[in-house]
Amino acid sequence: MTFAAGEARAGGAAASLRAEGGVVALLAAIGKGGALLAPDAATYMAEIAPLLAALDDAKVPTSILHPGGAVSFPVELRDEATFDAWLDEPRAGKLRVIQRQDGLELVSGIGKLPGPDPNGPTVPVRGGRLDVATTREGLQRLQQRFHASDACLVPSFGTELRAVGTVLSAFWSGPKEPLFERVCLVYPRPGGARR
Repeated sequence: MTFAAGEARAGGAAASLRAEGGVVALLAAIGKGGALLAPDAATYMAEIAPLLAALDDAKVPTSILHPGGAVSFPVELRDEATFDAWLDEPRAGKLRVIQRQDGLELVSGIGKLPGPDPNGPTVPVRGGRLDVATTREGLQRLQQRFHASDACLVPSFGTELRAVGTVLSAFWSGPKEPLFERVCLVYPRPGGARR
């Protein structure tokens, strides 16, 4: 599935991301085989929220293509309510990366990993770019401590989909070497989207 100028395309189907119910044709084109989201330079999480909710509700396996185009990352979609329920489960870990404009915050069930600035992110943006390598090292340390089976990426809703694809690479140590069995992507469920 590709995105451009507020529109999504899958197979021969195209739909406006702004149109109510526009994702039905896209779901039909995708079927249950899986959706590969190929980000462009200007598609934001809030903009594709209706599509993510529809993919989640239909239980369509979803992957996000890295902006480099060579690798994709499978994600389990979770809306905020499902994410909150996961946080409330009585298990150790609850590892998550919160994607902020000024960097990435690594958080476990017992708190945030400190960064250079106690009020800032764990891994600040360096030279205008996300520091994926340092984020991966932090996730590896958290995984060694908690042995969690899953972890979540929680982007702000104003985050570009391509930045999400970049950060997802921190959840893998190499090709076919995920740090976690499952990586979830938290998205904003639109108010009118069914559950």
